[in-house]
Amino acid sequence: MGILQNILIEIWLSQTEAEIFINCHKYGRLSVGGMNRFIDLPRTTIYGYVEKMVDKGLLITEKWIRGNYFRAITPDELIALIKDKKNQFDETIKKVEAMKPAIIELANQSKYIPKVQYYEWEETIALIYDKINKAKERYFISDMDAIMDFMQWTPLQAVKEFTHKTGDSFEILLDTPRAREYAMLKKKFVKKWNYTFRIKFLSTKNEYIQSDNVLIDGSYFHIAYGDQLIGIEINNSIFYQTQKIIFEKLRESLK
Repeated sequence: MGILQNILIEIWLSQTEAEIFINCHKYGRLSVGGMNRFIDLPRTTIYGYVEKMVDKGLLITEKWIRGNYFRAITPDELIALIKDKKNQFDETIKKVEAMKPAIIELANQSKYIPKVQYYEWEETIALIYDKINKAKERYFISDMDAIMDFMQWTPLQAVKEFTHKTGDSFEILLDTPRAREYAMLKKKFVKKWNYTFRIKFLSTKNEYIQSDNVLIDGSYFHIAYGDQLIGIEINNSIFYQTQKIIFEKLRESLK
């Protein structure tokens, strides 16, 4: 009975439905009360399964004087039912195939919806820096002093954190003595690695910059330094390209 039950489960019956089907064949026909002898469930629950099986065409209702009895369809009838289900399933597949272009178009529209993630405090901001370190392409507009103050780095430590062995990096930094030292040390280190970088400086008249604006591999990050550290990540290809153009225009305007 175990093998037969497993086969019936494979063709869409539940375990309880398979037990009902097999016992109806074994005893010819059964009432819900009769099924209750073999299936340890309340009669109302069994009756719910029976109703579903009648609707599916697996059981046939026979009205007797003492009440309703249920007979399972024959193996040939079961095979015909399965074939009919297969035909219906094949038709459904054709309909889904016809819908594919519309579904793909809906999926394509989702790429225009920005995916935004917020970060707070040191632990989560560290995740952003980890993403930056692994990126293939990086664009920074930064107050390097703010980064070094927050991370408690020396200019040399900042170079080690923001100099990568592969990829390209383009940085626009607020012009301060420590930022200049960072740039000088970075030129020394980069000679050892296959790494491209460019640094340009913003005048100290732009002291209002107290944050990082970073573009990496399709994502835009804004990290604000202050009483509370906050980071925002926006993942959107169109927004990324727009910000990249703005970055390049700003970089071209600087000496």
